[in-house]
Amino acid sequence: MIKWVGTDTSRFTKWNEEAETYLDLLYKLIERGLVHNYSDLEGDTFNELLNYSEELEELNKKEYYDAIREFDFDSLLKHLNDEQIKSIILANQGNAYYQGFKEV
Repeated sequence: MIKWVGTDTSRFTKWNEEAETYLDLLYKLIERGLVHNYSDLEGDTFNELLNYSEELEELNKKEYYDAIREFDFDSLLKHLNDEQIKSIILANQGNAYYQGFKEV
């Protein structure tokens, strides 16, 4: 079990989420709007995923936006390890500037 806590810069607003895996946690945070969806080409999640896929990076450089919309993001995410997914979550500081993880 992974417990995630995020707060805004004032530390006034606090969010909590729990998941069995980092991938499940990422999906839950996307669903709640606390992490950018990978389909948001301007978002932090998409920009982090460029580090893990040469194909996606090439499509982005060539501005093949239709091909990017058809890209299999779920398959890419399922091939990432926990540390890579954790780095994607941490890169998203728009809402939850301060973030912490606890594995129990």
